[in-house]
Amino acid sequence: MMKKVLLPAVISLMMSALAVPVSAQTDEFILDYDGYLTAAQKAELDQEAQEILQETGYSVLLLLDETNTGSLIDYAMSEYNAHAPSADGIILAVDADEYYVYPAGNAAQYVDDAESDRLWNAFLCDEDIYECVEGYLDYAEDLFGQHKIPVTPSETSAERMTDFTGKLDSSQLTALIQKMDAVSTEHGITVAGALTDTLDGIDVQTYADRFFDLNDLGYGPTDSGILLLISEAEREFAFSTKGKAIGAFTTAGQEYLIKQLKSDMSKGNYYKVFDAYTDLADQFLVQAETGKPYDKGNLPKKALSLIWIPLSLLLGALGALLPTGAMKSQLKSVYTKEKADSYVVKDSVNIGVSRNRLIDTVITRRKIDRKSSSEGSETHTTDGQTHGGTHGKF
Repeated sequence: MMKKVLLPAVISLMMSALAVPVSAQTDEFILDYDGYLTAAQKAELDQEAQEILQETGYSVLLLLDETNTGSLIDYAMSEYNAHAPSADGIILAVDADEYYVYPAGNAAQYVDDAESDRLWNAFLCDEDIYECVEGYLDYAEDLFGQHKIPVTPSETSAERMTDFTGKLDSSQLTALIQKMDAVSTEHGITVAGALTDTLDGIDVQTYADRFFDLNDLGYGPTDSGILLLISEAEREFAFSTKGKAIGAFTTAGQEYLIKQLKSDMSKGNYYKVFDAYTDLADQFLVQAETGKPYDKGNLPKKALSLIWIPLSLLLGALGALLPTGAMKSQLKSVYTKEKADSYVVKDSVNIGVSRNRLIDTVITRRKIDRKSSSEGSETHTTDGQTHGGTHGKF
């Protein structure tokens, strides 16, 4: 595919609306190395591109870098391979002199030179750069919406266990991922975990919600899943739930979960934390499938220790023997008596007529208030997405 030469005046006109520069980050769809977009604009556009990927199966990327002096074709291919979540898709690369559309995988069937021009024209606009990028994404969505690639959640989702701290070795990380994958697939609801070394100044609940959404952890069309995120530096944790998981993991249920995990969390036994969390999440999902998820008044009960079985039998035996033994010691010898004359005082009993009369009665009625034992799940909104979740320190 041919690269196209730009007039410097054209690109200068398009990019005249300067914004606060932001640094480039990995795993983004909009690679604005020139800093024309604000952080909020980048986040919104990345979210749009993420939705295109979910809907069509194609990655749609944009590269802006006026400082590039090398081959734009090689640069575009390199950036696509480094950042695209899918092998199928496109990247529109723009520097100070030219543009180039690189189609990867299945996208090459539908993006020829003529389609490349149409994608570029969709990017050209009289508005600011944000509107131009939106035009490009909208056109790409329409294009690939006609050629959707069937995808499963596991093909577009990040790994269900992420460790940015290096506390988990490779074997532990692999074991957790496999276990979480198995539970997620069985129930159709993602069970995921993340261990980070910093929250970058963001509150832990917002961080967890954004991590869930930006990494596409939701399962199926309802984006259902639960994430346990732990920040080692801040000593904070958060659950983030979405879709069907909001009902399966109630607020009371999440509080129960953290009580079971907090001891190992405080000790830094993170493998044990996430391993036990996955087992408990499986148990909660099994219960939710009965129609009665774990909630206040209906939480799991710990199994009785085996040592209590013989001990309870012994206590029961002692409880029965002591009072019966005391009563037995008070008994005297008993002999048969044929008549009851000696128990009655002569002429002492004279029964005439007896009547019982109901004089008065008062009936008091009082309403008994019964509170529901179920509290359900509290929800909140992060970046326009509805989540459940709780958070705290350890």
